[in-house]
Amino acid sequence: DEEEALGTHKEVKKKNYDFFSLNFHGVVKRFTDSCLAHSIQVKEEGATDFVAHFDSSRLFLLKDFSSMLKDNFAYALKTTFGGDCYTLDGTNLYSIDDLLASPNFAKSMEKASEEEDLFTFCLVDNLPSARIKEVFGPFLDALVDRNNRHKVRAGKDGKTFTITPNLVFLFLLPDKKGDNGYYLEKE
Repeated sequence: DEEEALGTHKEVKKKNYDFFSLNFHGVVKRFTDSCLAHSIQVKEEGATDFVAHFDSSRLFLLKDFSSMLKDNFAYALKTTFGGDCYTLDGTNLYSIDDLLASPNFAKSMEKASEEEDLFTFCLVDNLPSARIKEVFGPFLDALVDRNNRHKVRAGKDGKTFTITPNLVFLFLLPDKKGDNGYYLEKE
């Protein structure tokens, strides 16, 4: 290639944020198709709400997932939006220190910082909504604001974490009455 020979060839790595500049309905269709390909049926209004929220926040509360659908949902996210997905078991998370000790939490933070042009998803499974503030308290303000980098000091040792705009947390709530969240309902 002539550009490579002249040294003017530049490989352009498309950031996954760029696809939000696509037609919104195209992104919703891509998400819906990806869910269907992974055996998850979502209503169009649920997919529309999800994608609309995805564009402005990095914090989701979701419920009504069977254990099989939870695994498939991780693949559907990766297929639709790209990036990596890490799962945390919330049943054993009772404090910020439990969260910081989780290997997948550390991996998700590291991956998001290393590859800021790719989404990194952290699926927190089975954490009751009543414990979200207790476990994720210092991170909540940063997670709601998707457009900025935030430094968060957390834990007993006061370690500082950088929350990057590409890091997205999805809380897959236990199926209990009283938990409010986005519903990806079966049709």
